[in-house]
Amino acid sequence: MEGLLVALIGCNQVVAGPSGEAPVAQSSFAPIVVTTEAQVVEVDLGDVRRGSRVERFIPLTNGTVELTAFQQVKTSCSCTVADPVEGTSFDAGETALLPVQIDLSNRTGSFRQSVAVKFEEHLGDVAVNFHGDILEEYPAHLRFGAVLAGESSVQRFSLRTWPGEPSLAIQDIRVDSSDIAISHAAIDTDTIQVEVTLHAQERGKSIEAMVVLQTNDREVPEKVFRVHGTVYRTLEPSNEKLVFGAIPPGASWTKSLTLTAPYAHTAPELSFEQQNPDRFSVALQPRDESGERTVEVTVNASDTDAGILRDTIVFTTPEDESLSIRAFALVR
Repeated sequence: MEGLLVALIGCNQVVAGPSGEAPVAQSSFAPIVVTTEAQVVEVDLGDVRRGSRVERFIPLTNGTVELTAFQQVKTSCSCTVADPVEGTSFDAGETALLPVQIDLSNRTGSFRQSVAVKFEEHLGDVAVNFHGDILEEYPAHLRFGAVLAGESSVQRFSLRTWPGEPSLAIQDIRVDSSDIAISHAAIDTDTIQVEVTLHAQERGKSIEAMVVLQTNDREVPEKVFRVHGTVYRTLEPSNEKLVFGAIPPGASWTKSLTLTAPYAHTAPELSFEQQNPDRFSVALQPRDESGERTVEVTVNASDTDAGILRDTIVFTTPEDESLSIRAFALVR
């Protein structure tokens, strides 16, 4: 019977485990009398701290006149553990305490976890549904939205000492992204302000990071939250490469692309430089009604032998953000 506590008990008695030690958690509800009828029991855990591990015992009393045994226990997800019970038997009138652990480290809002216990064929199954609400002591997610490449954005929140715990202290910080920096400072003896900075470095990058604050909180030592953000460019081209394909000597062909400003009302004023202005000409059209700008690039294959023509066109905004467009043409 290792791991399963079995004894003849009354509703208010404390049951010793196999080694004689008292159980670490007590049942919070009356024993469930196992009969030939299937049963569903609802257990309201109330408000629970995020990141905590709930421990309860399910008290199951054999309401028959003969020995019975557990056949199977299933839980609704891997975060809920009820183990072990298979093959454990208990006699008429005895009560078995089935230990249950619910890990709420990655949960927010309301939760509902179930434990289904199956007995021998002549007895009804028992389903126990644990439900409650997770307290939001600090944000589970920090959403920065879109941040301009080269800039930084800051968000702050407070951590407070939980009643009955020592004055909160952060002992270690783990971050799985170089785009995120964490600092903290004590506001008073019971409050710490945490500052989270997103450094937007790589254009077009989507940032998803996890932060773990290791604290001296005995019940919930790890404060875990996630950071989300996107690094954007002032300009987004419809195409960063213009391929003209094969053109005959002496011909002149034109291709176009569109420049948009996804996080601004209109595309900014632009200047540009190019490596091969003798073979490629660039025309910037005025903004249209939506604020987009069309760029027309023309390749000139006059007075040239067969071969590949190349050009790199670099557009620059007033904020010195640059965008490179490459153009290729095969003359034959």
